Amino acid sequence: MTSNIRRVSEAEAMGEAPAAPDDQSRPTVEGGTFMQRVRPDFLAAAQLAVREAEYPNSAAERDAVERVDRDVLDRVSRIDDRLADQARVLLEHSKPTATAGSDKPTVMQEAAVAWNELLDIERELERGRIDTAALADRYAAVRRAVENRLGARLIGNADQAKALRAQLEDPYAHAQKLLSLLPIASVRPIGLG
Repeated sequence: MTSNIRRVSEAEAMGEAPAAPDDQSRPTVEGGTFMQRVRPDFLAAAQLAVREAEYPNSAAERDAVERVDRDVLDRVSRIDDRLADQARVLLEHSKPTATAGSDKPTVMQEAAVAWNELLDIERELERGRIDTAALADRYAAVRRAVENRLGARLIGNADQAKALRAQLEDPYAHAQKLLSLLPIASVRPIGLG
C-alpha cells in the first residue's frame, strides 16, 4: 500500500517548482480529508443494502436482514435509553421536593421560597410596620434572585424538556443524526455481530 503522505518544501508550498528533498521539508496530505464522518443515512442505508443484496437462498437472506435490523434496533435503543435517562433526571430536578440525600434545592423549592418571601413582603406592607423603602429593597432583591437564578433555570429546564421531547418522538432520526456527527472510524459497521 502506498502512502499519500509526502514531504513538501517551503518553496513548493508557495507554488514554486519542487525542490530536491531535504530535512527541512514538512509533511502534508494529498487528496482527501483527515476525518470522514458517518453518512447521514447510515442506518437506513445499511437496512436497504441488506435487503437489496442477492443471497444464495431465502434462509441466508432472512438471517442477514434479521442481523442488520437487530443491530440497528440495538443502536437506536441504546441512544433512546440515554435520552430516557436524561428525561428522568430532568423530571427529578423539576419535582416540587428534592430527592432523598440531595442537598441542592429543586427549582420548584427555590420558587416556593421566593413566593413565600413575596407573601411576607405583602403582609408587612399591609401591616405598615416596616419602612416602605426597606420593603421595596427586599422586593427588588427577591425579583433579581428569581430573574437571575430561577428564571434561567426554569427556562433552561423548559428548553431541555422541549429538545428531549423532540428527540424521543423519533428516536430513529435522532440516532441517525447523532451517529452522523461521529467520525467514521469510531463507528462499528452494522451487521458484524
